[in-house]
Amino acid sequence: MEIHSVKSQRVDFFYDRYKNDRLLHVGCVGTHIVNQKGLNLHETLLSKGMDVDGYDIDKDGVRELSKKYPEHSFVSDLNELEFVEYDTVIVPEVLEHTNNPDEFLMNIFSINASSYFISVPNVFGHIRNVSYNDVYTQEIVHPDHYCWYSPYTLFNITRKYHTEYMNMFYLQGRKQVAIEINL
Repeated sequence: MEIHSVKSQRVDFFYDRYKNDRLLHVGCVGTHIVNQKGLNLHETLLSKGMDVDGYDIDKDGVRELSKKYPEHSFVSDLNELEFVEYDTVIVPEVLEHTNNPDEFLMNIFSINASSYFISVPNVFGHIRNVSYNDVYTQEIVHPDHYCWYSPYTLFNITRKYHTEYMNMFYLQGRKQVAIEINL
């Protein structure tokens, strides 16, 4: 499997690749990671002038983003997107937070879009296990993560739903792995 290495920052990659697209950002609240200006990924994409709507299960966060950016659409129920079309759905660092990835992906792929971009932390991108002796091992995992993905496991789980043209990427120095599916 060929995996392209992206040298630019994730935001710059999204801008360069999708600047002319109508986007849906799944997991748009994502308040735990902010840039130097205090903006999360979604707000950073908006600050670059991108046409990006948001979906997140965090109803309070969606309500706050809706107040802050009333000219953009934010929803916490996928049914509200039933008749909306997007060029691309981006799902950055959300899949590892789901306890049922198959159901999550079925829902994501039900969104009317021409392409999907899903990224996750790369299990091989960080040192995650520190062995103390033959009996005990400490695994360092974010408390909200249910699983880790490698390039192959990300490819394997997404190809169950779409076998169209796929691109694989390493982002942020191989710390993340991503797949782009074009219909």
